[in-house]
Amino acid sequence: MVTMVEFKAAYDATKAAFQIAEGYSSLKSEAAKNAAIVDIQRHVVESQRGLSAAMDEINALKQEIVRLKDWSGEKERYELKGIGSRAIVYAEKPTVENPKAPHWLCQQCFDDTHKSVLQFSGTVQPAGAYGIMGVWKCSRCKAEVLTGRNATPDKSES
Repeated sequence: MVTMVEFKAAYDATKAAFQIAEGYSSLKSEAAKNAAIVDIQRHVVESQRGLSAAMDEINALKQEIVRLKDWSGEKERYELKGIGSRAIVYAEKPTVENPKAPHWLCQQCFDDTHKSVLQFSGTVQPAGAYGIMGVWKCSRCKAEVLTGRNATPDKSES
């Protein structure tokens, strides 16, 4: 994990600066003392960089935790549903209070913790099919879902 590497680098740089500072009083020449000060400053800057990178990583992880908690609640509103002959989508559960406009979500994106509404893009008659089928596309992953000709989120064919 990046955070542990960053913390280790910050710790090592701080430790090195402290060790140099401990030996500072034993230095005799002004040049040696100035070199030690420059070395301490370099290690302090390295420590600050490491801690800053670690804090950025921690903040990103906190945001991801919040996003996943929000997702956990949101995904409870949906259930996997078969529509048409072989199409599978996520649809709002019938028990959901305050339902949004009827819609289907892409199964692949939903399983990847993304909510991507399938958009109707027309009809086709695939080879070997017994009739015209509706085509619903995911704008995120480009998946296509074929349904019965008249299947819509508010009146699905099961």
